[in-house]
Amino acid sequence: LEDMRKLLDVISPSCKSCYVYGMCGGACIKSMEHYLECYYYKKLFRWFSGWYEDNKTVLDGIALPKPYADKPHEAKFDNLYVYKDVTYMMNAENYILELTDDEAKICFNFGDFRHEAVLKLGLIPSGESASVFFGKDTNDVKVVYGCKDFFQELGLTPEEYSAMYKMPCALKINSLSGGRYFTKCFPSPMQEKICITYNGKPIGYRNVSIANIHEIERRHTFSTFPHELDIKDGIITTLWRVMISADYPKKLYLNYNGQSKRIREGLAKVSFLYKKGEKFYWGDEGTKYNGRSYSVEEED
Repeated sequence: LEDMRKLLDVISPSCKSCYVYGMCGGACIKSMEHYLECYYYKKLFRWFSGWYEDNKTVLDGIALPKPYADKPHEAKFDNLYVYKDVTYMMNAENYILELTDDEAKICFNFGDFRHEAVLKLGLIPSGESASVFFGKDTNDVKVVYGCKDFFQELGLTPEEYSAMYKMPCALKINSLSGGRYFTKCFPSPMQEKICITYNGKPIGYRNVSIANIHEIERRHTFSTFPHELDIKDGIITTLWRVMISADYPKKLYLNYNGQSKRIREGLAKVSFLYKKGEKFYWGDEGTKYNGRSYSVEEED
């Protein structure tokens, strides 16, 4: 990067005063379309500046303390851990979570009820999640690989499943790209504490709100937000704001009324044949997972 800037300073001295000089790296010196390189870098910088301002409160709240910035396995949060690259959580009694590079083992200790569940990371499909549900009253534990397909087959959201079967989720792991995993552990409504170790070493913590955790999760997977909507001549047209993390290893689709259209980062305007009562679903092509759905009629 430094060598590229030195060359850039010779070829185009005026670049030094450009507001994106610190991030562009002078890649345009390899391109015959110098003005296009400048245009895209400036557009990207303006987009990021606006996004940062919109999310500044959250970002400032999760900024890593300097002592841990160069030690990704020791960077600390309350309910979060990204395998091989980031963070984690709390300290102590009824839940014990042991993390390694290959598996997550969670133990439950409630009176006479002691149970252990193991999630093998290599068994989680790419771009999917695995979860552990437990029933404190029923002394029952369920391990689910491929949660989306599991809940889609039941026709339930994870929240509906937990309420119906009285089995709250205690652990969830998303499989990302590059052999990385996003891991969340959920304290029960009783707020029992959790002891976490990583490769045999205790992991410290600092407080992060649930809202912060969900914001972080969206940035490790994807998020979609509907904006404008119009129904005319039997066609429904919607505008979506889409954020897709570089960590998310799959293509993202918007599904409606048996039709699927791929959506990409940014603003996506899509049209489908309208069907009253039909929901929008997003995720895999053809999915009808209620955990990721939007109903026009319910919004009205």
